[in-house]
Amino acid sequence: MLRRPPRSTLFPYTTLFRSISLVLVLLVVFGKILAFIRDPLIATLFGANNQTDAFFGALTITTILFAFIAPTITASIVPLFIEEKNKLGSQSAWKKMTGIFVLFSVLLVALTILLIIIAPLVVSLISPGYDEVTKNLTVQLIRLMSPLLIAMPLKDRKSVV
Repeated sequence: MLRRPPRSTLFPYTTLFRSISLVLVLLVVFGKILAFIRDPLIATLFGANNQTDAFFGALTITTILFAFIAPTITASIVPLFIEEKNKLGSQSAWKKMTGIFVLFSVLLVALTILLIIIAPLVVSLISPGYDEVTKNLTVQLIRLMSPLLIAMPLKDRKSVV
């Protein structure tokens, strides 16, 4: 009969990873609470006007892009990394990941440039009820926020794998 080794020898860093997981969960919850407080605070401090409408419109558009891109990167890279690491070793896997992140970075630069160019069209599609002043301000804010798309691979490079 096969006896299973004690849990600690199977995975000696169990308590460390549980602690890290707990900290990450608490940080995510704290971030959600802050986001929940942010909207009423902005409405209280600045009121409901064209500027806050433009801010929330630009924030919505960039958040939608972040929400689609980040999970795609994560979901595609993890299986590739694990497969490469199992076949050819860690060094080869990291070399391949560097190439993939360069490719993603180039694609995100292209997406950012495209978003900057077509921002007026995106605002017209997403927020058709805005007046001309609010649309222009939303376009400017999108153009300011969109370069953050380029920074995503830098942030995700070590946290994904």
